Amino acid sequence: MKPYRVVYLHEGKMHTMYLYGLSKHILRNSIVKHWNENLVFDAKVLRIEDSSEEELWREYEMES
Repeated sequence: MKPYRVVYLHEGKMHTMYLYGLSKHILRNSIVKHWNENLVFDAKVLRIEDSSEEELWREYEMES
């Protein structure tokens, strides 16, 4: 699995989240399925970019 940076639009604001996935396509499908199951209809994936372990951990440490 690889780390990815996901940029998405929710309630008129852009957000970023870091997730692991097998591919960009599979990750996008997983996110949309999760949102649909949880009735989150106002969100849209804008882009999925390759990331690095260092970037993912740096973001995680900033949120803690």
